[in-house]
Amino acid sequence: DDDVWVHQDWADDHQERPNDDHYDDWFWDVDAVLTSTPYLAKRIRSKGHKGMVLVAPNCYDPFGLAADPQPGRVIGTRLWLSGRMGGDLEMYDALFQPLLEEFDLTFKHVGSEPGHSFLDRGWDPKRLEESGSVPIPLLPQALEGLSIGAICMSDHAYNLAKTETHAVELASMGVPLVAASRHTLYTGRVPGTVEPGARPVRERVKNLLNPDYWHHESEFARRWARDLAAKNEAQHLSALTRLAGVLYSERVTAS
Repeated sequence: DDDVWVHQDWADDHQERPNDDHYDDWFWDVDAVLTSTPYLAKRIRSKGHKGMVLVAPNCYDPFGLAADPQPGRVIGTRLWLSGRMGGDLEMYDALFQPLLEEFDLTFKHVGSEPGHSFLDRGWDPKRLEESGSVPIPLLPQALEGLSIGAICMSDHAYNLAKTETHAVELASMGVPLVAASRHTLYTGRVPGTVEPGARPVRERVKNLLNPDYWHHESEFARRWARDLAAKNEAQHLSALTRLAGVLYSERVTAS
């Protein structure tokens, strides 16, 4: 589900990925690999994996995150800052922090921990509501009061393998998005995706402060999440069926 060979901590010209988790000791010898995105499948094939590599996109429960958001001035997201791409965090600083004062917004953040919060990045504590991580089923309660979802995805190689999971979580709750990203799974697909720039992000946030527009985008986000969940589940099951068939055939032939 991640490109573990190109994280920013070991992706420069002078450092290779540490194998302290022993992942590389066995990964290249498995018979088959299921990946969450076409990009990651292509990447693994290009690195020389000899087994079958199939795309089995993430499956989602678009009804499990039941919530009843309302138009308002609370923007935010679920986000673990520890290990996050530095470019992502710089985008939050540049694109969203200035809007809090301008539009009288509060930023709600689930996933903070000591040493890893927006408060540590110099954000105004009067504009912040931060809490620790929670299991995904409890996300609606943790994000209660959230009106607008904020997502930043910088142009870093590690992010190319990312899925739309973050967007689906919020959209399933009926929270319309402001997703600053050029990711291929986002642009033209995830509702609320905008060019990662101050003007597009500001315009999208301003529009979502209009209750009529907000309600339209909220319903659109829910429909998108449900449609994607059905599509992904079908593709995932198809990949599993194909994998099981091929491996069974190989075992029968070998015996």
